[in-house]
Amino acid sequence: MSPNLALANPAPGALETLIAIKDRGLVTGIISNTPWGSSRKMWSEQLTALGLAPWLDHQVFCMDVGVRKPHPAIFEHAFELAGVTAQESLFVGDDPVWDVTGGRGVGMDVVLFDPEDNAEQPVPGEEPLTVVKSLSELLPLLKNPPGS
Repeated sequence: MSPNLALANPAPGALETLIAIKDRGLVTGIISNTPWGSSRKMWSEQLTALGLAPWLDHQVFCMDVGVRKPHPAIFEHAFELAGVTAQESLFVGDDPVWDVTGGRGVGMDVVLFDPEDNAEQPVPGEEPLTVVKSLSELLPLLKNPPGS
């Protein structure tokens, strides 16, 4: 799995954005499709090595649920862990099918992270898609938690 782990690097600004999100009192997490047969521990350790784990309240990997995004069960598992609903959540992903289709399929607001501007325009009749090229662009899109 070393070649796969070597590819797992945070996007520029990921740590700073996570810290800013946590400073607002919001719950954070990751929902990830990892290669089948790889261990949860390996990916969790990678998040720690990258300095991201302390800023993530929850980590959900496909092996935790037995399905991959865009299946609703992986998102529903994350909601249960975080104690939130889809309507209270924002999903940020970099894949139009796994992430956008999956998040929208369970009723979440979704943002496509597309730093290289590869996203195609939505099909007519589809809901407009919020696209960011930099993770720092997420901060103005976030709602404050209740009671803040």
